[in-house]
Amino acid sequence: MRIVMAAPQLGDAFGQERVIRYSCELLKAAGHNIWLVGDRQVGALPLVDGSLTVEGISSFHFLSNPLAVSRAHAKVARFVERISPDIVHWHDLFDARLVRALSPIASAVLTAHTVAPSCPSSARLVQQGGVCHKRSGLGCVAHSKEIGCLSFLKSDLHRAHAVEGYRIKRRAMQHAVHRVFPISRYVESTLVADGWPQALMHFVPNPLPSAQAKSLSDAPENLIVFAARLTPLKGLADLLEALQHLAETSWTLWVCGDGELRQSMERLAQTYGFGSRVRFLGRTSPDETLSIMASAAVVVAPNRGPEAFGLSVAEALSMGTPVVGYDVPALNELIPANRMAPLGKIELLAKKIKEVLKDPHIARQEAKGVQIRLRDEYSSEAHLAALLSGYRRIPLESARTIETGAYQVEGAS
Repeated sequence: MRIVMAAPQLGDAFGQERVIRYSCELLKAAGHNIWLVGDRQVGALPLVDGSLTVEGISSFHFLSNPLAVSRAHAKVARFVERISPDIVHWHDLFDARLVRALSPIASAVLTAHTVAPSCPSSARLVQQGGVCHKRSGLGCVAHSKEIGCLSFLKSDLHRAHAVEGYRIKRRAMQHAVHRVFPISRYVESTLVADGWPQALMHFVPNPLPSAQAKSLSDAPENLIVFAARLTPLKGLADLLEALQHLAETSWTLWVCGDGELRQSMERLAQTYGFGSRVRFLGRTSPDETLSIMASAAVVVAPNRGPEAFGLSVAEALSMGTPVVGYDVPALNELIPANRMAPLGKIELLAKKIKEVLKDPHIARQEAKGVQIRLRDEYSSEAHLAALLSGYRRIPLESARTIETGAYQVEGAS
């Protein structure tokens, strides 16, 4: 099979890019040909048959310079036409004109790594913490005044422009794709509630690394790990406040990640008087992060709003490391119910952390059961099988005969 993967960012920078990388490696190992198309590259690419980066293709909108848009899209179209792929696999909403330009060339699928296909702000996040369940559309402009989801835009005019641009991209993608691959049940239900046809949905679990990461020999006792970007969504401020309630408990916190809030979080840790008990490690590599999480007594995910999946949480649990967090989607599809606190209940979050530190043996034994489930449901084999099954279920009238090596698939299986 010849597949073009189209994503805003290529490489191994964050969770979405790493999942795309795993997918490419698995498909290549199974004998398929893979090409990458993106806006930019951050980090190393997987070994594929070719790649193209064209600046702007994931951020163009209907007021962008028409000449720049035309040139960029023509460059992508020429690249894809030369490949003559069986599938164009989109990994985000792109400019409608590019989607339409590639639609006649090959069948299309979309992986919904986020709730962006159902939300102009791409987050479904209530600014002060919580989950938005509203149907998206022009009403988002008025709704933003209540929950602040589009407050990063400076006026209602800018907000209306952003919402209309989102609606145009969504309509183009809905008309172009033959299957949607949500990465969690939360993403699937949210897309369907927002008007995406249930018949398009085909759940594809994220692949998790199968190898056990090597624990660090010098890891401190009662190590707590926070592994995420330092943004308001990820909730590090809540974790630091929760740790104030554990002043008499022995613990060390390592923060793996960087972002806009780093300086303010470092100052907050100093204000609380934590001193050397809290270490900000900056952005760590995926392998370093896995080793640190494998060495932890507990990983804490105090998200203030929804995640489409929660890759670091799944990775920690797949290694048998206990995880504590808030009860928010889709983390609540992964974290055991008795290890979650209601959103914003900081004292209860502290209590959940203390329970793990008080009896780490029981917490590890409990995590082993979750580990077995996740390694089965989110294995590389499960990901590849679901991915190929989704490709094969493209309707007969829109799919060419696809040669897959030992057999042929024509249309739906």
